[in-house]
Parts: sequence; structure tokens; C-alpha cells
Amino acid sequence: MAQGKIIAEGFRFPEGPCWSEREKRLYFTDWLGNNILAWDGSHVRHVFSPNPGSGPSGLGLSQDGNFWLSLYDARK
Repeated sequence: MAQGKIIAEGFRFPEGPCWSEREKRLYFTDWLGNNILAWDGSHVRHVFSPNPGSGPSGLGLSQDGNFWLSLYDARK
């Protein structure tokens, strides 16, 4: 059976993973931390932060390479 491996720590509620084959990066959200992050296989970097309180919760990637971001509450 495969073993899990911790690749990074310190997030409050990570979710919404999305792999970019073109960039060879795993993008994900930190819902409670209000951040979009990317892991390149060795390091996690901050990509951006939506408006405070909007709750980034999921990512998607279109065929033309554009990212789509779902926000829990973007009415603020």
C-alpha cells in the first residue's frame, strides 16, 4: 500500500486541488487562510489572495489554460 507524505504544513483549510500539466504545478486553495497557492514539487508559493472573507474553495482549469476559481461568498 502506498504511504502518504507531508509536502507542506501551516495551512488552515487546504482544498480545491487543480493540476496544471503545462506548468507542472499543483494549485490549491487555503479556504480559511484566503489564499491561492501552488506547489511545484519542492516548494509552495503564494499566487494571490482574493478579497478578504470571500472564501476561495475550488479551482478548475479550462482547455485553453485559464483558471477558474469558486468563492464561497464573493458578495462582500
